[in-house]
Amino acid sequence: MALSLISLGTPPNALDGDDARTAFLKINNNSQFLDTIGVSAPIGRPVPNDDCNQAMTEGWWSAASGTATNRPPGMTFALVYVITIGGYVVQSAVDMFSGRRSGRGYNVANGQWSDWGRESFLTDFGTAAFATLTTSANDANPGRVLKVGDYGIGGNVPNLTSPNLNNLTVPPGPYFVATPTNGPAGIPFYGFLDWKVRSETETQRLTYVGTGVIRTFERIKTDNATGWRAWVETTPFGFGQATNTMTGSRALNVTYTNNSGRAMQVSVSCGPSTGAAQVIAILVNGTSTNRGSYSTGPGQYLNAISMVPPGATYQAVIAGTGGNLDVFEWTELR
Repeated sequence: MALSLISLGTPPNALDGDDARTAFLKINNNSQFLDTIGVSAPIGRPVPNDDCNQAMTEGWWSAASGTATNRPPGMTFALVYVITIGGYVVQSAVDMFSGRRSGRGYNVANGQWSDWGRESFLTDFGTAAFATLTTSANDANPGRVLKVGDYGIGGNVPNLTSPNLNNLTVPPGPYFVATPTNGPAGIPFYGFLDWKVRSETETQRLTYVGTGVIRTFERIKTDNATGWRAWVETTPFGFGQATNTMTGSRALNVTYTNNSGRAMQVSVSCGPSTGAAQVIAILVNGTSTNRGSYSTGPGQYLNAISMVPPGATYQAVIAGTGGNLDVFEWTELR
């Protein structure tokens, strides 16, 4: 209700104004109303029917029973202040213990309450909201907040020119490296480095970007005393490789070395055979890894295929009962 005003009467004598008793009754009623709505006395009004949706008249309401329905989410003991205008209602709630606040409104046009909207405390933002931003793309100071572009997040990765991959002085992360030292042997390296560290264990993965070719390498260090292990090429077999005809530069019983830096496949065809039970064998590091089919008589062509690891030696030899065979075709996928 609105406060009752005391009629002062018409000047100059005001004989038509409220008498003293009537004036003091209005004062008492106004004071009692202010007490009731929690303005001049402790809040004593529980929400009607123990339901916050029923608190529709102005003033303070208590939803401190802990069981009132339609309380703000996360508030058990709430005090609710109500403001009305033209049938519209606004509720503002305060949690008695945490001090958190929520608000909502009642739309008289559709008879619906809106969802409670919670006001944020500073602690809701976490420490990141008050931390110092990083000052460079590689800023590794603890507690700093990353900007877009740091460590290649949302932008280009940092560039390292001629870094020593055995002793990097930048924080772990992704980088573009140009002509590093202690990279894979024989690789004029321009590409991407992904460096990860956990205690004394470190891994590095390099992706070489060359003209028309992509190659990948990995290595690991499990403790500082042992140091880095050798680079291992992880490029899928056949990717960026081609079949090369080597017939004119290869011969039987001659040892060759796979110096391509990658695993390769050797295929040797010989013939025609001069007799039965002849066979071609390919030796890798001096050990027979694959034998082709045996000839059953003169005139057959024999073939053997074998994988050769990088750095391994290989040769093709005649096995079986002897006789002569000539190289008909020798190819290497390398």
